[in-house]
Amino acid sequence: MTEQELAGMIWNIKEIIRGVYDDTEVENVILPFTLLRRLDCVLQDRYEELYEQYRAFPDPDSIPVSIVTTCSFK
Repeated sequence: MTEQELAGMIWNIKEIIRGVYDDTEVENVILPFTLLRRLDCVLQDRYEELYEQYRAFPDPDSIPVSIVTTCSFK
């Protein structure tokens, strides 16, 4: 997917949710979901490794930031 195609896809999604959110709120929805999707794509190859680290914690809600910061974003 080219950068132009990606921009077009994001713009189309923006048009779809425009009726649900005010114009001022749309950017507050698009940006976080775009970031989450990017992280999902980047970390996909390391899913099993990261999931095992997650499961190793007795309380997953208290995962230290060090796990997040050791992820390599290639």
